[in-house]
Parts: sequence; C-alpha cells; structure tokens
Amino acid sequence: LMTVSRTCLNAHVDGHRADIMMVRAARTLAAWQARTQISTDDLAQAARLVLPHRMRRRPLESVGSPDPTTPWEQRS
Repeated sequence: LMTVSRTCLNAHVDGHRADIMMVRAARTLAAWQARTQISTDDLAQAARLVLPHRMRRRPLESVGSPDPTTPWEQRS
C-alpha cells in the first residue's frame, strides 16, 4: 500500500480514489491470470491504466510531466 500511495503522490493526483482504483485494478489483473497475490508488474500495469487521466496535468502536456510507472522502473 505504501508503494501505491507513493506512486499516486509522485503522479500528482488528487484525492484517494486513484489509490483505491490502482489496488482494485492490480487485484483484477492478478485474478485474470489465476493468481491470488498481486505482483509489482500488476501494480505497474494498473498505474498505466488508472493514473494518466487522474493526473493534474495531462501526461503529454509538458516534457517534465511525471510518469506513473517511474517508481517501478527505479527499482530495477
């Protein structure tokens, strides 16, 4: 949950709905693949699906806009 919250903060989204939807989307992705636990790949995919339209700025509005998948790529 800390990773989800940190990702939403880094993406500059308002409110807590993005956090909730990101977890739900990750759970759905895991269940779709017949898994009972979510993975970091599920969270990264959920971030790509849930965050862009919730960001304060549009993802392509400026060159410096945050990428919702950045925390995952930094872990590698």
